Amino acid sequence: MRGVLYPQGIAAGHCIHGRGPGFAEALDDLRGNWAQARSLADQNSIRRMALAIIEITGDQGECADAALRGAGFDQGQIERLGALACSEATRLAAGGPFRIIALTGANAQAAGLPVPAVITHETPLGG
Repeated sequence: MRGVLYPQGIAAGHCIHGRGPGFAEALDDLRGNWAQARSLADQNSIRRMALAIIEITGDQGECADAALRGAGFDQGQIERLGALACSEATRLAAGGPFRIIALTGANAQAAGLPVPAVITHETPLGG
């Protein structure tokens, strides 16, 4: 039995395979391979986000979540990986600690943020 996932669509060329003698085994293999692919993608996203945080902070004096969304990151990535990216940015560059400021007002509402927040490498996500 074989299963294939196309996370970016079938035309993108990238796929994740799972194989096994039966459906359950193939699904377990697919889940394991998906977890490995996600972990690698997260590591790459953390590095890219850290570099974006450094650049945005250098240009604007602070890094707002809206600026990161403008740099191609979605709100889910910012919430899930932001603290790790801030820690990586602090490790990579002088001038830290770096942080992400969640905007209030229309930008925050568009992102689904109910209250102002700051994400730093010291602040656990969600609080």
